[in-house]
Amino acid sequence: MKRFNIVIVIGALFLAACAVQEGTEQAEFETARFHTLYNKGDFDEIYRRSHDDFKGFVSAGQLRELLSKLRRTLGDHQSSELITWSVRTSFTGKGTKITLVFSAEYDFSRQVKETFTFHKRGADIRLYNFNVSAPDFARPENSKRKKTTDI
Repeated sequence: MKRFNIVIVIGALFLAACAVQEGTEQAEFETARFHTLYNKGDFDEIYRRSHDDFKGFVSAGQLRELLSKLRRTLGDHQSSELITWSVRTSFTGKGTKITLVFSAEYDFSRQVKETFTFHKRGADIRLYNFNVSAPDFARPENSKRKKTTDI
């Protein structure tokens, strides 16, 4: 009986690890989609695909303005390398928050840190929060801007 319980626990941990990996892979896919839409200037589609809580933080117009300024300052996204990730699952049925942190390169800056948080519930995964920081935000012509932008 004791061996059977150990097998069940190991099996449950294995399944949980698979679910975490699937969630992070989906979040990475959505991050790539975000970058594609960002480079196209399709900020309305980024907004449309975001979580309702995200939409409660920022309006479509505010997001357009913010991402337009970001694009003027940094240029187009060129590449990203995943630095770290975390997953927080709600056991009350509210879903899972997946956070990915990237080192990214843009046309005008090679030292950008991006943090994406996605909310996943079932098969649905949506942008919940986006933060970007770069030394270029501290340039004199950008002195009125914050050094990080968090939505």
